[in-house]
Amino acid sequence: MRLIAADLWCLNGGRKRLCSRGIRQWFEAEGLDYEAFLRDGIEAEALAHITDPRLELVIQRAQQRLENEA
Repeated sequence: MRLIAADLWCLNGGRKRLCSRGIRQWFEAEGLDYEAFLRDGIEAEALAHITDPRLELVIQRAQQRLENEA
């Protein structure tokens, strides 16, 4: 399952704006490429090593998005 930038909006009450600096810092701290994520998305499996309750919300949002697209 591929996560995309829109899946992050659940972290901000569904609003389409997030703190770019905070998201960038989180990606950097986890050793992930934020620019590549924005461009291509990221496979959820690539995030399996991360334990963060916010990430669980994002994954749930992505699952809902995929179900709605089906």
